[in-house]
Amino acid sequence: MNKLVKNELYKIFHKKGIYILFIVFASIYLLSGILTKISTNGVMDNLVISVARENLDVYDKDNPEQAAAYVELKIEVDKYDLVSELNPNYTSPEYYYIMNEMTPYYREAYTDKYVKKDEEAAAISQKKLNEAIEKARHYDWKELVNKNIEETKANELLSESTKNEILRVLQYRLDNNIPYTYKGGSQDLEEYVGQLAEYELMSKDDNAYITYEAKLQKRNVESKMAILKYKIDNKLITDMDDTSGTAQQSFINIFGNVSIFLIVCILMIAGSILSDEFNKGTIKQLLTRPYCRSKIFISKFIASFITTVGFVIACAVVACLLTGIFTGTFGTLADPVLFYNFNTQSVVSLNTITASLLSFAAILPEILILILFAMLISATICNTTVAVVLGFVLSFSAELFVMFINKVKLLSYFPVFNWDLTPYLFGGLNDIQALTFTKAIIVDVVTVIVLFVASLIIFKKKDVKNQ
Repeated sequence: MNKLVKNELYKIFHKKGIYILFIVFASIYLLSGILTKISTNGVMDNLVISVARENLDVYDKDNPEQAAAYVELKIEVDKYDLVSELNPNYTSPEYYYIMNEMTPYYREAYTDKYVKKDEEAAAISQKKLNEAIEKARHYDWKELVNKNIEETKANELLSESTKNEILRVLQYRLDNNIPYTYKGGSQDLEEYVGQLAEYELMSKDDNAYITYEAKLQKRNVESKMAILKYKIDNKLITDMDDTSGTAQQSFINIFGNVSIFLIVCILMIAGSILSDEFNKGTIKQLLTRPYCRSKIFISKFIASFITTVGFVIACAVVACLLTGIFTGTFGTLADPVLFYNFNTQSVVSLNTITASLLSFAAILPEILILILFAMLISATICNTTVAVVLGFVLSFSAELFVMFINKVKLLSYFPVFNWDLTPYLFGGLNDIQALTFTKAIIVDVVTVIVLFVASLIIFKKKDVKNQ
């Protein structure tokens, strides 16, 4: 068996297609990294604003409707001009303040001037705008945090527990020097405060939720809150910029996602591993060796699976390296990966490798089913192209029928709706009520067995006399 598998792997890795596919993947990943770098450096903003600035002259400010549109466009142009004047990085507190806090000041001043044409009101609102601009020039983010602390203390609508938790987050900002920015750490803290406010309005009793969607939303909020709270408790949130992704995220995402490249790899290999033997006539030579057809088929299946795993690992390494080079986040590979365990209502901390293997295990049924489906078509009609096309149809059929799944219950037993186990990790629920973990396991096991047996039977009975 080992010799058969080695022989199949030798054949596979002598196919140029798999290397071309890998080069295309690496090239696209590299290109996306370059484009992201360009966009964050403001090159795209320059182009957009230059066009917007030219369009300002098109509007008739004496027309109320056009004047209103003029105001909205001028706000964006003038905010960008202020950013260019101060030259802050897009992840700086000043940039965040200009983009998030100054819009109301601009809108009030320009509406009074161009839409209402009220000179007295315009003078007052322009003064407020000038003060806001001056504040941006000498921006102190800690002043805003302290202001939010005072407002939170005075908020009588919040419970004491929620109020204390929000105050703890604000103090965390001050203690760990995390200003309001577009960086990942700051966004995590903002999301946690938002989740706290949302959870404040939710009933804590699961029985109070009539619809499945409402119950699911509550569970999602609880899981996000628990993970973010764990990060805060263990001081895992820092002022690091991970808005473009991290080396760790790229590595794990490849293991937990059946991408278009992986689908092509699977179908290209598994769809040709049998048909090529028959079409080229080499099946006769293979059958003259002291191996039964069952062993030959199993060796081809194993070789296809090994190649798929190798492709995933190679893509994950390349994605990790390129992301790390572009973002400087190689250090995140040592960070814990957090999951919420709905069964124990606690946070689970895993290392990068363990989390990657777990993510891969969750998509393993899809990989096995695609391999066996392609082999079944390949053994039946000996046509690689048809195997690849039908494999794609199977892969994307879920998107076509998902809208009918709640109306046609039998669709919930279709493999494409059950082969991804990711939603069920640590007691999670699928977004679709008709889909459950138990059903998914049963459907996946039955599908794999049926496809394997059917492919093997067809291969064993395949006539090779005319090949």
